[in-house]
Amino acid sequence: TVDETRHYAFTHLILTNNIAQMNDEKKKFVTKQIRAGFVFLSLITYKAPKEFWKLPPWYQEVHQKMEEIANSAGLGLPSIEEREKIWREAVSRVAGNLKRFNVKVPSMPEIGINGEEDVEIKEDELVAVMF
Repeated sequence: TVDETRHYAFTHLILTNNIAQMNDEKKKFVTKQIRAGFVFLSLITYKAPKEFWKLPPWYQEVHQKMEEIANSAGLGLPSIEEREKIWREAVSRVAGNLKRFNVKVPSMPEIGINGEEDVEIKEDELVAVMF
């Protein structure tokens, strides 16, 4: 999408302009933020990771029902398999650029990404930027 491309271009520009000054600690933070972004966004764009989100027991059932209603209304939401593929392709594209700068790619087994580093995200460590 246009929005995804704009977001990717913006974050890539920030990274490439600052990567030379980043020490290993900051590069680890980038790795962690890639994982955190997936965890944060997966609530609405994929499946909510149970180990992070504290959701009511009925959340998934209601979420699936709402998606069915949206699809039957003609909104054409991607299937879970299509979402997995979209996530995998997006992370793979980012990973290609991160490797150029010696930034490790986090493991994302949910979507079949065997990264170089396992990253655990805790609620108090999530840095969500809202504009």
